[in-house]
Amino acid sequence: MPEDDLAAAAASAPAVRQVVALTRWVGSGRKLTQTGQLTMADAGQLVTLLEIGDEIDPVIGTRRFRTRSSADLPRLALVVAWAKATGLLRVVHGRLVPVKTNQRLLDRPVELWTVMFAAFDQLGPALCPPGWFASLLGEDFSDGMTVLFASIAGGGGATRIEKAQEQVWSVLSTRYYLDEATTEQLGHIRKATDRDLHRAARELVAFGALAEDGETLHLSPAAEKVLSARFAAVQPGAQIAQSRSLCWTPTHQCGDVCSCP
Repeated sequence: MPEDDLAAAAASAPAVRQVVALTRWVGSGRKLTQTGQLTMADAGQLVTLLEIGDEIDPVIGTRRFRTRSSADLPRLALVVAWAKATGLLRVVHGRLVPVKTNQRLLDRPVELWTVMFAAFDQLGPALCPPGWFASLLGEDFSDGMTVLFASIAGGGGATRIEKAQEQVWSVLSTRYYLDEATTEQLGHIRKATDRDLHRAARELVAFGALAEDGETLHLSPAAEKVLSARFAAVQPGAQIAQSRSLCWTPTHQCGDVCSCP
């Protein structure tokens, strides 16, 4: 992919535009609530500014449900979490403030896209909110993303979402004591885990890191270029990809913490 095309792809990613707009809106800082959330007044401004699709005080049927916290706006919560994970914003003394040393990224969409891609595995709490049955990805999101990309690498650059879901469940479920869970409970936990992995994959597709063909996921040219530059060029289908101490390679698809060279 030519550099100009990569720049265009990075600049067109909605999440990149939203993180940039949020950071510029924060300015010198914004006061947070006692629970560390954006105020509802600020959230109302951002829902419109960022065009994220969250609805405040939604009406379902004939009943209006009051939005009591900005934490209940999932898209906004994700953008804020991504800006923090990327190092553009942080919380200091009850205020959301910019990290001055990283503000240069706002005018460098390719660099920002790359840093956001690297930080994706930190978005578990925002992408896997608690429900009646907790998803296993909620606590092990980074490892789950490792398994997802391991599945893509092991499939020669592509994997079916059902296969990735099976592999994620196989790896993560061994970390929990589930022997006393009923068949119904296991089914609910598995469904929640599959749902959250699918949600994460959709976010990566929207971000431009993955491409989707029906139920098959492919590493996008933009992601290939970034990973190739970071981990050295390799043959197609033999992409090395790493996440912190987690790794997956064409010859060792452990999908877990390991000591690969």
